[in-house]
Amino acid sequence: LEFGGPSGSTVEFFFRKNAGIPSSGQSEKQVIFDAWNNNLSSSHDYGRLRIELFSGSEDRFKVTMMSGTTGFFSQSVPTTGGLSDYLVSGSWHNYSFVFNTVDTVPYIDFYVDGACVETNITASGHQAGLIGTVTGSLISNIGALRYAVSGTKDSSEAAAMLGYGQLSASVDEFRFWKTARNAEKVGQYWFTEVYGGSNN
Repeated sequence: LEFGGPSGSTVEFFFRKNAGIPSSGQSEKQVIFDAWNNNLSSSHDYGRLRIELFSGSEDRFKVTMMSGTTGFFSQSVPTTGGLSDYLVSGSWHNYSFVFNTVDTVPYIDFYVDGACVETNITASGHQAGLIGTVTGSLISNIGALRYAVSGTKDSSEAAAMLGYGQLSASVDEFRFWKTARNAEKVGQYWFTEVYGGSNN
């Protein structure tokens, strides 16, 4: 498993959430996907890819993709929100995040049900710059944190945060690509099999 670098990355999944995040009884920040390479955030080898929802802004996703100290940190996708009719509607929708990381100004293309909603989303929440290829002992969770958001915490405290940010929603057909898929491929395959998994 790897992400970033000259090939880029794509994360796709079907998602359904019946309502917004209540003021109590659920995590205020709910993690859909979290991948981490076991390096502290203070390290030049640090790598993190996380997609989550925040209470009070459930009309957008928050996306983090870091290589060392550069990349996206809690980047709003789409940048101006507007997904309330989708994200907390109780209906299934497919979401695709295409990370174009080949250049020194990386950007995200975002799709809903195979249609492009916003393109060229650049980093606004952290230091922009080249996102190198993140490799190593990558481990990930679907539906909760893999590790503390800040890798500089005391190791025992940070490790104890495994499983925090639990998602109260449904996820299906999660796909992780080690390449930035183009609009044609996203649009053509979002609702069908890709290569394996078909009866033929």
